[in-house]
Amino acid sequence: MTYSTSLRELATDARSVVPAEIDRDALTGLIGIGMLRELAEGRFSEARRHGYFASMIVAQIDGFQKLSEEQGSITTDDVVLSLAHLMRLCVRREDVVARVGDDRFVILMMHCDAENALAKADALRIAFNGLEPSGIECTASLGVVATSVVTGVNFDEVFNLAEGALGIASRSGGNRVALAEGNVAPVRRVVGIN
Repeated sequence: MTYSTSLRELATDARSVVPAEIDRDALTGLIGIGMLRELAEGRFSEARRHGYFASMIVAQIDGFQKLSEEQGSITTDDVVLSLAHLMRLCVRREDVVARVGDDRFVILMMHCDAENALAKADALRIAFNGLEPSGIECTASLGVVATSVVTGVNFDEVFNLAEGALGIASRSGGNRVALAEGNVAPVRRVVGIN
């Protein structure tokens, strides 16, 4: 191996390893919010240029704090891993899945309008209900936003809209999906049952 070859290999290794070490969840292997924000801004820029939709789903495990207190970390880790695995299985290859909190996950989907994002979120909700990790019945609430990524829309605005929709789903009893469309639109619809 020559000197220049080893430098190229080191540079390649650095690009593939450093971001993962900086912002990757240790339990699930998913990226964190910092890397998600960076990826989202790049994808939003592309969406602006080509005029297509972007959607975001924010999912939260219902009753996670109580579950953690009653069952402990081994069980809660199993629940978190189950939802992370389910999300990876249920999204398209180009979609981005991130863990952004103890009980919170985000899916960023490009070329995905409101109806498709809502359908994906509700399918995830139903599938998670059927998993029963560690024999525990679990549910999740999900907030969804779909937007045509116009000039000035950024990650924080879209994320805050999705979190607002998640709040509506949670306050409506959990095990629900709430949809907010557009750049500043209120929650439009809540679906799901207990």
